[in-house]
Amino acid sequence: MAPGIFIVPGLYESRDTFAPLVEYLKEAGFPFIHVTTIVSGGTTSKRHPHVLSMEDDMEAIRSELVSFVEKSGNEGVILILHSAGGFLGSGAMKGLAQSAYEAEAKRGGVRQIVAFTAGLLPVGFEHQHLPFMEIDNKKGIQHAKDPGAFFNDMSAEDSQVWADKFTFHPAEGWGKSVKYCGWQDVPVDFIICVNDLILPAELQEASASAAEAKTYKLKAGHMPQLSKTRELGDLVLQAIKRLA
Repeated sequence: MAPGIFIVPGLYESRDTFAPLVEYLKEAGFPFIHVTTIVSGGTTSKRHPHVLSMEDDMEAIRSELVSFVEKSGNEGVILILHSAGGFLGSGAMKGLAQSAYEAEAKRGGVRQIVAFTAGLLPVGFEHQHLPFMEIDNKKGIQHAKDPGAFFNDMSAEDSQVWADKFTFHPAEGWGKSVKYCGWQDVPVDFIICVNDLILPAELQEASASAAEAKTYKLKAGHMPQLSKTRELGDLVLQAIKRLA
């Protein structure tokens, strides 16, 4: 039996963004795959009584991840993290690492992280507004300043189709400090997308270095799950097989 695969998207993205990659991985022999959502998507900082923050996102991811780990059983789970999903997904897996399961004489748990163009951030990191964010305080939202920059290796026509699916997040109150880094508790493989305009290669390399990750390079922009599905899928499979 193959391990389960749990995918955590980045900001703005919908589950649909990962449909081509999910199909490719299923055809490769991984039938048990779940793509979570970022629950703060589509909400504003004018939301009452509670503005959804990254902590709410992690709590929601964790709820789904706990259930998925249980259903995956002894084969365990591969966590695939993209963009902001790097710190959201790894922050949601406390107590779910394979090593934690083994400490209780159990099998299963999260056995590996495969990250691609992701932010793996240290404990204590304080989130601020980033250059790719457009802040609209009147509406209480932040959204992608230049959606086309996310799809710089796709045609303008295809880029627009996916950019139109982007959502938004709260302008204020979303960012908190990082309190836990799951990437410290499991082996990490990191696919560096060298043509990324959102998270430049040098920042990806810094994340990979901090996680002492096995690295791979892919000539792609920020959304290789769409622009280079097969190539990304093959690297994901290579990473999984490395520790099989």
